[in-house]
Amino acid sequence: PVGDDPIVRESTRAGPTPPPEIDGDKNRSVVENTRVVGTFTATDDSTSAGDFAWRVSGGDDEARFDISAGGVLTFFVAPDFENPGDVGGNRVYEVEITATDDGTP
Repeated sequence: PVGDDPIVRESTRAGPTPPPEIDGDKNRSVVENTRVVGTFTATDDSTSAGDFAWRVSGGDDEARFDISAGGVLTFFVAPDFENPGDVGGNRVYEVEITATDDGTP
């Protein structure tokens, strides 16, 4: 079965230049027993595509997630549709991710 994955909230941090924007769909579905939520990208007029720092920065279920330097968001432990582990027990996992750049033009 397919369960709902995290509601990903976008968070960016500003420097002297406008902050990066996280691209793509923020709501994703994940197949049960799968750890990978998806790969996120960000855009910024002053930063190359691979030059962002990523981190899990909030959300009710943030402790269940990790994000790689390349923007790949994963569960630490794959979700089980029959036994949801999210806050609220409704199979909707909420996590906030942040992309930052060095803030220089």
